[in-house]
Amino acid sequence: MVFNQSQAGNYNEVLVATDNTPLSDASKWPGVLGLDDKKIVLRMTRSDSFGNSSSGNPMYRSITLEAMVNEMSMTLHAAACGFGVPVHAAVSWPWELKPGQNMRKYGLILALDRADGDMISYQEALDSALLQAPVYDHVYKKKQEMAFTKIVESFSIKLMHRCHQMASAGFINFDIKPGNILVNWKEDDKLGSPDVYIADYDSVYCRPVEDNVAGLNVRFFVNLLLLSMHVRAYSPEKFVEPYVRCVAPVLMQLWELMQRSIAGKAPSDFGEGAEWVNQIEIAFDQQNGSFNHRELRNIKSPGHALGAQLRMMAYEYLFDNEDKKVPPRRAVCWPGWKRYSASNFFETQKLRLVPQLLRFIVFYARAVPQTWQKLLDV
Repeated sequence: MVFNQSQAGNYNEVLVATDNTPLSDASKWPGVLGLDDKKIVLRMTRSDSFGNSSSGNPMYRSITLEAMVNEMSMTLHAAACGFGVPVHAAVSWPWELKPGQNMRKYGLILALDRADGDMISYQEALDSALLQAPVYDHVYKKKQEMAFTKIVESFSIKLMHRCHQMASAGFINFDIKPGNILVNWKEDDKLGSPDVYIADYDSVYCRPVEDNVAGLNVRFFVNLLLLSMHVRAYSPEKFVEPYVRCVAPVLMQLWELMQRSIAGKAPSDFGEGAEWVNQIEIAFDQQNGSFNHRELRNIKSPGHALGAQLRMMAYEYLFDNEDKKVPPRRAVCWPGWKRYSASNFFETQKLRLVPQLLRFIVFYARAVPQTWQKLLDV
């Protein structure tokens, strides 16, 4: 084989070179990709079908010209800004019209730097190097645990920096998660100071947002909130606590500023963002929470559409158990969710999403301090 499949997502597969890949043959392999000091992967649109439509015709993962251009441009822009994976080449190609299709669709190939792994595998490597190795000296073991904590704290600050860089570039990424955080740590023994990049800029989930819809701090808040939701729900507990100690003050300060801005007690640079972030309702069932691209397209207000997408992403990753999905136990079994609203004949109380997520992420098994109770009232 010329390539091996490294991994596959719902819409893309990642291919890595084998010994038979003609890296040194300029007639078969682009010279710009034959870099001796770089490892390359090809991330490309999957060509297989993923089921049939209601009409019985196969559905393919090809994308419209607009979606392809958006994803390519966002990926290149992220790389140029430093928070995205370095890109060596980007190529699109038109697909043949498939049965039942009346619009030309496209695929996308990206030649990217090959990372050592994602955030999940980095967590495993860090745990193996510092906590799982047999240590018989109590004092040395304590030093290893302290070293682990210090590295996680440093890594968490890098993640916050990447979230802020992405927000500064104008993006909210609704699919930011450990599996889409790529990490280099093996070369030159960089376990304690790895390179970190955000990957995957599918235009359905990575949204360019104008300042009047959500200012820089709102974009930063939503990016960090979503990543932190994943960390709390899925990451090893020994990693979660030092991570939360780093990000919690930032999340809580931004949330407090948004609440003060809404009340007219602080100047606002949030655009409409403070309002729509504040109003998002939580969803615990498929009808209200399942991801629905058509519904999002039909919402006329950009802010309300972003709020609806945040509600959907929280449901998809924390509560969705349809089609044999297994939601994270840490989220499903958390007793802190307020699922039912107090109501009377005239009105029903809305249950807001963000205060619940902040309780889940920041406090979890600890009681919310009195000073934060009102701010986190759902």
